[in-house]
Amino acid sequence: MGVSSAPIGAAESLIALKAGVVDGQNNGNTDFIGSGHADANKHLSPINFILSGLGVWMSPGKWAQMTAERQGWLTQASMTAGEDGKAIFDIEITDAFAQLKGLGVTVTEPDIDAFRAAIMPWIEETDGKAWPAGQTELINGL
Repeated sequence: MGVSSAPIGAAESLIALKAGVVDGQNNGNTDFIGSGHADANKHLSPINFILSGLGVWMSPGKWAQMTAERQGWLTQASMTAGEDGKAIFDIEITDAFAQLKGLGVTVTEPDIDAFRAAIMPWIEETDGKAWPAGQTELINGL
């Protein structure tokens, strides 16, 4: 494809697209709509590579100070929040795709399985060099 990345600040990306400085961008579907990028980009291939970066983070010491009952409350509340958040996200994505169609954006669903199969030799070769050995397997197991 002849693709190379160019770091452009979020505030400048729409201007850069309209001016032809860059040809595309990588943003979430709802961000793409809200930022006006549909004015400059009329083709979207959703790759859905980010599942979630949200969580409840706590030090081991603080966790150990909590009673088993409180740990259970926090675990259950986190699971419920994740389920509720996914339900809201699914509705927002469905709405976003309807909006994209209304904005004249062509959505092409890539064959993710074929992409994963094609990239696997590189991942296997790079495992343990660019990231800790076994990291890909750990991530895929989540």
